[in-house]
Amino acid sequence: MVTVLLTSEQYFYRCFDTMLISSCDILRQLFKSRWKGITGREWDNSEEDGKYFSEGVGKKILKDAVKHQKLKIQSGNIELWDMTLLSFVLQNFGDPILYKEENEHVRTLKNLRNDQKHNSDNELTTEEYEVAVTDFIKVLEALKMKNDSADAKDFYSILLAKEYDLKMIFKLLHDTTNSEAAILLTKRNK
Repeated sequence: MVTVLLTSEQYFYRCFDTMLISSCDILRQLFKSRWKGITGREWDNSEEDGKYFSEGVGKKILKDAVKHQKLKIQSGNIELWDMTLLSFVLQNFGDPILYKEENEHVRTLKNLRNDQKHNSDNELTTEEYEVAVTDFIKVLEALKMKNDSADAKDFYSILLAKEYDLKMIFKLLHDTTNSEAAILLTKRNK
């Protein structure tokens, strides 16, 4: 068995990447909440929902989407939607004035993701990591506060699955070995 040791910069990059991936669940919940508010219907990840969206309120979104995104939208299964598609749909779905603040937070998440994915070194310094995580947590807390519908009661807890708080993980990254924090992140994502 070969053990690969990561530099702290590589480790911070991977940890933040994991956090970004987890935030897709928050965006999916946000979409479901917005969907219900606009249509009065529950979104159930069915082809029927995909068709209803594609032929109705999401017709322009479907038209502007690229081919592989169109297929995912039409499937109706938002579990297949990545952050790029989720942010595209959310930023174009619903009244732009009513959802202005929410959309700004979605755009910030998308920008954090883009900065991460276009980082050719696949590394983050301690300072870069702290700034990114702080911005990330601010966005998620703002989305949580903004979304107070009964359907989104557990909105923020999606990300904090199994009671592993991001702030706690962030603190552990500084107070413990990488392996202990990695175990927490791994448990959190199962």
